[in-house]
Amino acid sequence: MTEQEFQEEFISYGFDAAYVCPHEPEEGCECHKPRPGMLQKAATEHELNLRHCAVIGDVGSTDMLAAAAVGSIRILVETGWGKQSLEKYRHKWYEQASPDYVAKDLLDAVKWLIGNNS
Repeated sequence: MTEQEFQEEFISYGFDAAYVCPHEPEEGCECHKPRPGMLQKAATEHELNLRHCAVIGDVGSTDMLAAAAVGSIRILVETGWGKQSLEKYRHKWYEQASPDYVAKDLLDAVKWLIGNNS
C-alpha cells in the first residue's frame, strides 16, 4: 500500500489525517518512531495539546516511547504486535514508557478512554 492509499483509506473511515514515516530507521529522521515527530506534526496541524491526547499502539518500543516523549496517554493494545511487545520485549521499554492501560483490542481501548474521561 502506498502512502497515498494509506491516507485515502484512513480519511474514508472519517479520520482527519493519517501520518506515515517514509524513512528507514537508520536515516535518523524525526518522524520515525520512537521519535515523536509525527505526533508533533499532528499537534501543529490540528492545534492539539498532546498531553490531552491518547496514543493507541501495539508496539511498546516505538508507540509507547513516542507517546511518552510528548506526555500523551499511552494505551497498548494486545492485538498486532502488542502481546509480543509485552511478553518478549517489555524489558527494553517498559520503565521509560509503561502504558496507562493495556487493552485487549481497539474497542477495549476506546471504552477505557471514554470511561476515564466522562
